[in-house]
Amino acid sequence: MTFGLAQPPEYLHALLNHLPILGLAVALLALGSALLSKHRAAIAGSLLLVGLLAASAWPVIASGASAYDRIRVISDPEGAALLKRHMVLAERWAWLYYVTAAIALAGAILAWKRPKWQNGAAITVALFAASALAGGAAAAKLGGQVRHAEFRPGSALVPHDVPAAHHLRHDARH
Repeated sequence: MTFGLAQPPEYLHALLNHLPILGLAVALLALGSALLSKHRAAIAGSLLLVGLLAASAWPVIASGASAYDRIRVISDPEGAALLKRHMVLAERWAWLYYVTAAIALAGAILAWKRPKWQNGAAITVALFAASALAGGAAAAKLGGQVRHAEFRPGSALVPHDVPAAHHLRHDARH
């Protein structure tokens, strides 16, 4: 199998969907660290990273929308309902990712052109990025529940009274 962007949309969605969540969270940590260090180049670089990862929501949402019908067909009824809610929530919060990307790029330019304004710009971007992450995390949780019934509330697939490592100890004895 060769890698390329000419892949089925559900594959691309699964491949990329962590970028706007985990990637943006890491970029936000980098931005916070850069702010604490007061290093101008680190702040500008972190702003660019936040912008890139916030903009990654676009191909994730586009590939998810393209994959919607194929995933709905193979989902159980509860998964299909969760898929619809996942898509609605992702589209509802998309604007915040796009605004974050735009202001992060503007903030990086501002950090270069007007160094005195870089901290204010970086803090503004951090607030927008944190807000985008909140919405994105809610959409991602629903997305995980679509194909993973064990992630759904009240799932009988994962007993809640068994310690997490119980199966590891049990398997080691056999």
